[in-house]
Amino acid sequence: MKRTTEQDYRRRIAKVVEHILLDPADEHTVESLAAVAHLSPYHFHRIYREITGESVAATVQRIRLAGASQQLLETGETVAEAAIGNGYNSPQAFARAFRALAGMSPGAFQAAQQGIASLPVIEQPTMRVLCLRHAGPLAAIPHSYARLRNWLVPQLPADGSFVEMGYTCEHGRQYYASIVPSVPIAAGGEFESHELEGGRYVVYRHQGAYALIATALRNLITQWLPHSGHTLDARPVMEIYRNDCLLTPAPALLTDLLIPIR
Repeated sequence: MKRTTEQDYRRRIAKVVEHILLDPADEHTVESLAAVAHLSPYHFHRIYREITGESVAATVQRIRLAGASQQLLETGETVAEAAIGNGYNSPQAFARAFRALAGMSPGAFQAAQQGIASLPVIEQPTMRVLCLRHAGPLAAIPHSYARLRNWLVPQLPADGSFVEMGYTCEHGRQYYASIVPSVPIAAGGEFESHELEGGRYVVYRHQGAYALIATALRNLITQWLPHSGHTLDARPVMEIYRNDCLLTPAPALLTDLLIPIR
């Protein structure tokens, strides 16, 4: 695929994701979203999967799950209200989808987030990462990781490995999909090399689907941190993914959320 063509397709796909975000509860179909992208349904389905690495249905599911989980924690709505407001036909359908991705019920997730007590504090060393600045809605972050992997993996030796992580800066307004390779890899083009300053971090281990990370992180910063005795620092907030999402079932995914403190 030519670079100019790929960039055009990425812009179209970004518009589709933004369209889903505006109304997660809408009945999004391949046909309706293809019209947003100004593509035929056949070409849209193929290009969407090629660009994002997942189906349209998977994206809609992630967005609905993230929205419903956030409503559960921040608005005081019931499970039924959060379910219907995010496109699920019933609380039971929402609970099944939630359990499949989180390994627990919506109510258990809500209780676990509200019941966080003390968390460990570590001294994180300075890290050098290869990264890609994410453009577009946060719901499309997995698409940036797919691009980063596709660029990195061919450059690794047969026994090479890497750790995936992400970080936010500028008070959470900018996200970077990042990788720490086991061997030196030179940056190039849109793929940059950044040094992340070390220091003290509070660590929370999140288990379950990546779609729930933003909700858990927001809860930690806005609800837990103000009562913890710690003060948020200006260094980046980091997410370190501890297992391979391509080989690990969603409920078993482990992510360390690192919040900088002073």
